[in-house]
Amino acid sequence: MTSLKCKIERPVADDDSRLVGPPWMKDSDGNESTQSTYYQTVNRNKRSVAVNFADPAGAEIIRDLVKDAVVFVENFRPETLDNYGLGNENLKALVEQVQKNREASCRHSQHPAPLTDERDKTRIRRDHSNG
Repeated sequence: MTSLKCKIERPVADDDSRLVGPPWMKDSDGNESTQSTYYQTVNRNKRSVAVNFADPAGAEIIRDLVKDAVVFVENFRPETLDNYGLGNENLKALVEQVQKNREASCRHSQHPAPLTDERDKTRIRRDHSNG
């Protein structure tokens, strides 16, 4: 089982750890680049997306990501995300609703389709009597 690690960054400003150096990553010609080796190490195998969650459309992107997340980790000052409707209680309620919808969908899919006519009912009676 694999997991996708998605890192949310600030638009334009990026992650400050990109600038932590030296040492710096080398480019394909062996020259130092502007990418910090520290940043590359701690963010290995993560996808990164820039989202402005202060914008309602950006906050909705975060909610969509959380709906499919197994773990959500944030490192803002306390209550920062609450100001955007993305606090722990809001996201917890969102995840609980998604889980209820999934459970209802699974329960629904376990019921057979209704029998449509007498031929279906006869076929099922015949199949069960053979076994």
